[in-house]
Amino acid sequence: MKRFKILEFTIKNFRSISILKLDTSKADLITLCGANNIGKTNVLRALKIFFDNTAKTFNASEDIPYHIANGSRGEGFKTTLTAKIYDKFNKKTFVITKELTEKDDEIKITLKGKQDKDSLSEKQCLEVLNNFQFFLIESSNINLPILIREIINEEVLPLALDGRRGKTQLESLEILQKFIEKSEAAVKKIEYELTKQLHSILINSKLLESGDWQLKIKFPEYNYLREAISNMIEFTLVDTNDNALEGKGSGIQRSVLLALIQYVNSKSKKSVIWALDEPEAFLQSGLQRNFYKNILNEAKKSQFFITTHSQIFIDINNLKGTFLLETSPEPKFYARKKGKTFYQLNTHIFNGSEYQTIVKIKENFGIENNDAWQIMPKNLLVEGETDKKIIQALCKKFDFDCPNVFFAGSVDKYKGYLSYFNDSSKDLDFRPKIKALFDSDTAGNDVYNNLKNKNNEKYDLECLKIVRFDGTLCNGFELEDLIYPSIMFEAANAVLKKRGYKIIRKRNFDKILNTSNSKKPILIFLNEQAAEANSDKEAIDFNNYKMLLCEGIVKNLNALELSDLDKQYPHIKSFIENLINFD
Repeated sequence: MKRFKILEFTIKNFRSISILKLDTSKADLITLCGANNIGKTNVLRALKIFFDNTAKTFNASEDIPYHIANGSRGEGFKTTLTAKIYDKFNKKTFVITKELTEKDDEIKITLKGKQDKDSLSEKQCLEVLNNFQFFLIESSNINLPILIREIINEEVLPLALDGRRGKTQLESLEILQKFIEKSEAAVKKIEYELTKQLHSILINSKLLESGDWQLKIKFPEYNYLREAISNMIEFTLVDTNDNALEGKGSGIQRSVLLALIQYVNSKSKKSVIWALDEPEAFLQSGLQRNFYKNILNEAKKSQFFITTHSQIFIDINNLKGTFLLETSPEPKFYARKKGKTFYQLNTHIFNGSEYQTIVKIKENFGIENNDAWQIMPKNLLVEGETDKKIIQALCKKFDFDCPNVFFAGSVDKYKGYLSYFNDSSKDLDFRPKIKALFDSDTAGNDVYNNLKNKNNEKYDLECLKIVRFDGTLCNGFELEDLIYPSIMFEAANAVLKKRGYKIIRKRNFDKILNTSNSKKPILIFLNEQAAEANSDKEAIDFNNYKMLLCEGIVKNLNALELSDLDKQYPHIKSFIENLINFD
């Protein structure tokens, strides 16, 4: 029941967003698109914090922009979220503002609002917000059991499991409490034996007064029966196997999610808002179209905010609810932090005509680069966008034909992508070949070991680990470790210059060639050398500047003469040659 609607939502000083205003009055499905790491998900997070009546979803050290939290502080050290809300039944418009900051390690929340020209008390603001039910569904981890628990805890399901609602529910709660009391009595002996063992261990230690210590086995306490029920629930789908729901395919999981959305929309007495982060993740194009069609229909009953990397979720013929996000770093200097440069990230909405927006979406959305979902006979699967750009640049430099390259975003998404490949290959008249490239870190090794010998029904898979520029394979190596040292040296120093840091001297960088550093990942080595050259400044982590490093690597590769370097580092060319060889 959509009695209340958000007409505008404004975000100030939240993560990558300095100020951003969404006009949501013209559509019930709001779509946020743009490149990776541009700030789309931050908008959904801001909405979650706005509708959360507690401080548990806000973390000042992460959520207040870095340049403010560590640079200016002062009056700007707060996040401000404002929503213009329309009550269509009473023809009233409310403007509610939530300010969040931190003082003495405690989160402070301030609520204020207006109804037309009249000011609202904090209690009145909460009364307005309590008319909403908000759900955030993350892209890579749809935890349906937790979603079910939230639905029950918010009393969307007609269970009436509240201790305040009559004799029957009170009696049920009393029975549960008696069961817990009897169970507590039964474990007293276990507690006694464990405590006795603990005392025998501590008797000769220097710990004071440990003779009074006791081990306790505590049972949960419930004020309402629904709390107990929600913690007992296991939500699953009974089909042809006994796997838990999270083990089902992505298409099944999203079908169940869609069923939950439809059910909640039909039962809730509140105005429901759904925030879906990349709902297309791991779905083949046919399933994406079906999901999008159903979401459009459900948007007639509740308000939706989605982020997407799929052209299927963009209606080019109607962009009223579509916002293309961009970002640009801006250097900041503060008197209290002399000699130090901070970069303010400014996620903003592209401001252009409808035609310009369409062109910009086609150019910058990444549809051509990663999300057309077109499987070719030869395919590479890599972790990140920078990996894809570097491999393409190396292929171009070596005059190799580059295969089709997908980037997953992280190695834990490989399984989902391969599931998509398998589903999408069923109707092809060829059997695709896929090479998956892995970093040699813990996460990469785990997924590599899980997939390397896996037999696949519809495609051939080969798993490869990244080696260093000299051909060595060690834990922690990433694609940057494969790059010519001289190119990494120039790219790293370009990042340092941009940040206002002192550069790494050549004689120090050449230590990467020493035997003592032969197993050290290049980014860790760069962090150490940068810290040594800038001991008076905050340590820099090059893992946070991979895109800038990538730009430098690609630029320097294009300008580099490789004849002598190829003789010095033949493993780089041979690794790329092997990577693109599918015979």
